[in-house]
Amino acid sequence: MILFLFLLCLCVFSSSLPFFFVLTNGQKRMMELQALIQLVSDYHPGEENSTSHSSLLSAVQQLKAALTDIEKIGEGIRPLVRALVTASVHLPEEWDDILKALRGVLTNTGVPWLHRAFLLKTLPRMLLDAPTDRWKQYGDVLCEVLVHSSMPPPGLEEGDAQNTQDEASQHPNPQERRVAVTALLSLQEECAAAIVERLVAQLPQALSTCVAIVSSPSARDGLKKAFEAWLCRPTSSADASCAMEIEKALKEHFQGYGGPKCEQLCAALISSEPLRSLTEIAALQKDLLALAEVDVSHRNIVSNRLSLAFLLTKATEVLDLVYSSEQKCLEKGVEDFTLPLSAVQLLVQLTDTASVTPESLSIQEMQRLSACLLAVKNADAALDASLPLIECTLHLVLRALPCLSTTDEGVRLLLNDLLGVTSTLLPVVEDAVLKIHSAVPLLCDQQHAINTKAVADDVEGSVQTAQTTFRALRVAQTVVQLCRIFRKKIQNYGEKQREGEYPRHNLEELAAAVRGITLSWRREKKKIQRLPVLTNPQSRRVIAHAAGNKKENASFIQTTTSCRWGRRASPLTAAPP
Repeated sequence: MILFLFLLCLCVFSSSLPFFFVLTNGQKRMMELQALIQLVSDYHPGEENSTSHSSLLSAVQQLKAALTDIEKIGEGIRPLVRALVTASVHLPEEWDDILKALRGVLTNTGVPWLHRAFLLKTLPRMLLDAPTDRWKQYGDVLCEVLVHSSMPPPGLEEGDAQNTQDEASQHPNPQERRVAVTALLSLQEECAAAIVERLVAQLPQALSTCVAIVSSPSARDGLKKAFEAWLCRPTSSADASCAMEIEKALKEHFQGYGGPKCEQLCAALISSEPLRSLTEIAALQKDLLALAEVDVSHRNIVSNRLSLAFLLTKATEVLDLVYSSEQKCLEKGVEDFTLPLSAVQLLVQLTDTASVTPESLSIQEMQRLSACLLAVKNADAALDASLPLIECTLHLVLRALPCLSTTDEGVRLLLNDLLGVTSTLLPVVEDAVLKIHSAVPLLCDQQHAINTKAVADDVEGSVQTAQTTFRALRVAQTVVQLCRIFRKKIQNYGEKQREGEYPRHNLEELAAAVRGITLSWRREKKKIQRLPVLTNPQSRRVIAHAAGNKKENASFIQTTTSCRWGRRASPLTAAPP
């Protein structure tokens, strides 16, 4: 019996002997890899007792070779991957080969997806401390790898029920794609343009990735701005629906949305050629309208890019065309005033945020801007002027005074000329305001009658008449305010100048006071959006026809929509910005 037991134990031991030696060899291999990994970890350039460069290079070569036989590595793949990523920073000459070996792991479906996901998460570390001259090259290649791993396989749509039933067989699977998106978000902000460039090149396959990135709370503003910059460029019809989805996500998840568009609009306006004809005003008006609709949070961009002097130059170009010698103002029709007025109003609106630089305007430029004002030399000229353009121009001129050089003798002459203009303009417009006010009770009675009648043949005409009259009143009231402020400040300025006080402070005070005046079309917008603005309020007709009884007032109201200030039929309305 004892002999039998001895022989049995001997057989069992002999049969397990090969297995014992195989296990020992595997352990030995893992110990060798661990030693190589430790050698890489101990490499610290410039320090004593650090791994030598040649030893590091040898270790990296062996670790790369080990990746070709992943099945034997097992769980050791993670520290191996980490070591290669660390070594890539110290061995620029091996960077491409290391990434190639790691990409082989990503494409190997035999590697458990958890290991592939770990590799994707670790890849951005290859960019840390990279040489400056190779940083862009490395960033572009890493973006390409991560973008490829972040997209669903060709032919599959994210979230399809059929796809979710077989997610495990997808390569990359949804979990890997989410990790790849996280890795993209962890890249430095300087990689934003490269990320967007590679993603949009893969639309529509990469649409789900784009939306996921834009919607992520971890996405940096620089990356979102890069997406918006792409939206600002012309896109193909095939990408139009994708662009709409990305834009929708940006508007929802990006508080800074609109900044790149604002930058683009400012750059286009600055680089635009001077206006040569009235037909070119339409394009200018379109650009100005887009810029005026920019969100308030981006007004600092307008302030940094557009100066008050530049906006005044564009306004002068428009006014020069309107008042050109080839086509006198009195000969113009409604189409000649509509776009110029809208463009000038938009320029006035932009001056609220434009930067003001002292001595950025010459006296000659200011005289060009003031030309339509200086033409008002008597009451007849005041009655024939386009009052809404006068309103805008007077506002711009008074706002621009601090941009002049106060040592220029022409400033005093210009102020004297403007004082003469306001002295001529003020009594005429004040009288018009009084006469229009006399018609207000009748307008109120008409409005009440309209509101109490179910059907009225002249309802539409009466409403239009009331709107036109009230617009004329708002324009006239604003011009009166501007004239009064100017005269008051300039009179004070004249007294202080005799005392030898430096006048710039007074001009700045005047500009600040003018800025506080709400212009006519802005007051109108508070009540009704985008109502047309009167281009030529009929002050001569007001003075001639307004009287103290309702019958005469009714005559004035009926004629006010078809007459100019007094001389000829003229445009009454123009679309405001």
